[in-house]
Amino acid sequence: MLIANTVVAIGLGVSPFLTTPAVAVADDSSSPIYEVKKMLSALPTAITGMGKPDVPYPVVFRGTWKVSQTITDVVENLNGVSSRPELVMRIESFRDSPLDLTRYYSQFDNYVILDRGVSMNNLFKVLYKTPTITTFDPQNPNVVSTVFPDGSKLNMLTTKRAVEDLSGEGVSSDSGAVGYSELYRILEEPTGTSPRLYAARLLARYKTDPDNANRILGQERLYFYDDANADGGKAPTVVIKSKILMNRIVE
Repeated sequence: MLIANTVVAIGLGVSPFLTTPAVAVADDSSSPIYEVKKMLSALPTAITGMGKPDVPYPVVFRGTWKVSQTITDVVENLNGVSSRPELVMRIESFRDSPLDLTRYYSQFDNYVILDRGVSMNNLFKVLYKTPTITTFDPQNPNVVSTVFPDGSKLNMLTTKRAVEDLSGEGVSSDSGAVGYSELYRILEEPTGTSPRLYAARLLARYKTDPDNANRILGQERLYFYDDANADGGKAPTVVIKSKILMNRIVE
């Protein structure tokens, strides 16, 4: 399925943003999956109460980073849930070895943002051990869509976002500290079986290493819920905690 590497533009100093294609809407309007696909197809229409259009990172983040993500704890509270989503199982499979990734941050509309297309594509290639195609449009940062070689798909829709200024100087300063929370609806569409819709929440904090401006330290906490609603006070079924070490790749 994947013929060419989607990150070829990085070496040229060109932002490798990809444009998200239109998403077809299912016929069954009674299904919650229909509602997510309807929201996906309607974007980039703004979501009320969404918060910032994307996370604005400190300017020191701009560039390409080698990332080592180490899972420090996994808490499961399955509450009778028969199985975990494929994405959750893939992340949990790295309990005993770090995830070695590459993240790319670039300038867009006066802010430094994470290129979710390139960075998520790198993540999924490691998690699923297969080439993937991930699409992302910085003008519509709330949708990230991934297609796998067998035709299966994974769509992530950000439905709520809050950004925390950890430095008191504004998140776009060069202080190098930022925190944020994002709420997602995730739709897995495997080939040959039924789609699965669930919710997740990411809490993340990053700061520049005070002894090394080319190193960033972070913590991430991922909460997964067994349905599409994570705002109703329901306990998560899986919580994955990890620490992040990012070293700048000097070109």
